[in-house]
Amino acid sequence: MIQTNTRTSNRRGAALIIALVLLLLVSAISASLIQGFYTDRRERDRSLIRTQAELLRQDFAGETLTLPHVSDSFPGTFQLTSRENGVVVEYHDTANTLVYTSSSSN
Repeated sequence: MIQTNTRTSNRRGAALIIALVLLLLVSAISASLIQGFYTDRRERDRSLIRTQAELLRQDFAGETLTLPHVSDSFPGTFQLTSRENGVVVEYHDTANTLVYTSSSSN
């Protein structure tokens, strides 16, 4: 009778180890798939933003857009000028003029 309990106990222990290994394997595969989905989504979103920016740049090539008094933090005006090789953003207030140039990499 003691041998039967030992065999049953060994079988249960082996089954438990196999179940834990399978659970670990399924968890690792699931985590990998979820990470891949999020990476694909981020890349898709970045691609969409790049495409939209390029379309806007092409549509407004050579034009200037002035945004007066965007917020209290920026009491001056923003001026966006589209050029063939990128966009120039200028900020003007009574004390400062800041210029940022973004070049497209074709």
